[in-house]
Amino acid sequence: MAYPKVAKSLHASRNRRGNQSFLHKVDIGGSLEHDVVVWSFAEVLSCVMSLVNPLNPSAGGVPFPDDQRETKAALRAGVISYRLFPYLAWRYGQRGSKFTRSDSAWLAWLTRHSQARVDEQIAWLRNVLSNRGMPSWMLEVHLRALCPRGASVAT
Repeated sequence: MAYPKVAKSLHASRNRRGNQSFLHKVDIGGSLEHDVVVWSFAEVLSCVMSLVNPLNPSAGGVPFPDDQRETKAALRAGVISYRLFPYLAWRYGQRGSKFTRSDSAWLAWLTRHSQARVDEQIAWLRNVLSNRGMPSWMLEVHLRALCPRGASVAT
């Protein structure tokens, strides 16, 4: 079985970095033993945090662009939307502002997919937001702020 080799390698690499993970032999009945990696709290926390969107931890593992220019454009679009529509701050407050950041970054991330997939996902988001009291045209304005005509992230 390859797992014990992986566990030993993982253990050795973590110890070289100075983390406090330990490799233990665990008796699982009879004469069988397995190597089990016990992770430190810091390692578990680091692993969990890698699954969390840094723009909004409440959004979970929602993907966002690797390119800082795309992320900045997404954040800028969120600021523009909140300035254009004071209703957003009144209706959704600080929590809504955080979700605007993560949703906007997710929209920017969607550009990696086909147009059909992008359209499908925007329709899904439109339905989610309208069920939460946001008029659909506000999403349209946000999308225009996210990607103005003639704009190119690649420049």
